[in-house]
Amino acid sequence: MTPARRPQPSPALAVLCIAVLAVACGESAGGSDATTATDTAAAEAAAADAPAAADTAKDTATSGATDAGTATDNAAKPDLDLDLECKEIQGCLAKCPADKDVVACIDGCAKDGTAATKTKAKAISDCATQQCKGVAPGPATFGCLAAKCFDPLAACGEWNGTGTCAQSIGCTARCAFGDDACRSACLPATAKAEASKMGALMTCGAEKCYALGSADEIAACIADKCATELGACKADGWNCTQLAACHAKCPPPTPDKPNACKQLCTVLATKDGKEKEAALVECKAGCSATLNKIECINKTCDEKRIACFVNDGADDCNAIFKCVNASCQGIGGDAKCIGDCLKKGSAKAKDGWVYYEGCITLTLETDQAKKSQCAFPYDLTTCINHMNGFCNAQHSACFKPQ
Repeated sequence: MTPARRPQPSPALAVLCIAVLAVACGESAGGSDATTATDTAAAEAAAADAPAAADTAKDTATSGATDAGTATDNAAKPDLDLDLECKEIQGCLAKCPADKDVVACIDGCAKDGTAATKTKAKAISDCATQQCKGVAPGPATFGCLAAKCFDPLAACGEWNGTGTCAQSIGCTARCAFGDDACRSACLPATAKAEASKMGALMTCGAEKCYALGSADEIAACIADKCATELGACKADGWNCTQLAACHAKCPPPTPDKPNACKQLCTVLATKDGKEKEAALVECKAGCSATLNKIECINKTCDEKRIACFVNDGADDCNAIFKCVNASCQGIGGDAKCIGDCLKKGSAKAKDGWVYYEGCITLTLETDQAKKSQCAFPYDLTTCINHMNGFCNAQHSACFKPQ
């Protein structure tokens, strides 16, 4: 965006995504103490070397919800800035799958765009007309567009994602039921070949499972009624480390923002991964009432931790932190890149990092963080201490293990 324009949605904001379900993005944040001991040097070094944070699914969901209106909103609010690029109307486009007249919605979003924007938007609406006519609004439309219209969507949003279907489903699992804009923000990170798998799973879930009452019922239905689509999406399935990382990013469901995040994460995992994570979680729960929980876990649960996270690297939490910020654009960045950094850590470091990353991911989406101007993409030099204050326990377990 240029300084002369009104604030625009993040370029990475997904136009239409898909997802099998979702969760509310947010948690109740704690205080804001600036505790950075052993990791201070790492944070400063990473901040100096880290590239400008790119738009990610998290930022795009917020952007789409606050900056971009629906086609109707745009029509109702005169706008003197009539040269919007296609990637700048992503927030508006993200809401179109839920519109009963998705084609008119897409065209309406582009009305204040450049000629090129209108052309790209027409390519999306033409594809929607040809491929998704008659599909019910909402998740089913998301699935159809993701599977059959990915090319025009990617051309408009300038997407270059490399994520797998499972990674993208894990992202969408964190969105609240019915939050299409949040789910749509996950699609730009998806590789083209994986988007069709994602769309097929989304379509199946919409047709066979989403009308069910509870998160457990939806997840069980997907595993049963959409087994073929699920198998193609999850490939070999997540190991214990990947499953723990997915669970760590799940916001707690609330009455106004129900989700099936934990259930869907589990559906994507292997039997071995589920068993090992369950054993570690149970062991840690046994330490929850002790005076020094971290010391108890280190002494009592080390064998189960190694079984889950695998002790095949030497990096500590500081080294993982540096790698993620220098190579992956920070927490909230490319999932595959972060996974590669994580593989270099010891079992203890991986365990600490997974829950620290999960807490920071959720913290970045809280109202408190946004008011402190620490929503993703964030500036490490100004936000890291504040965010660690939200996640003091996870910060200590990762960077100051006993």
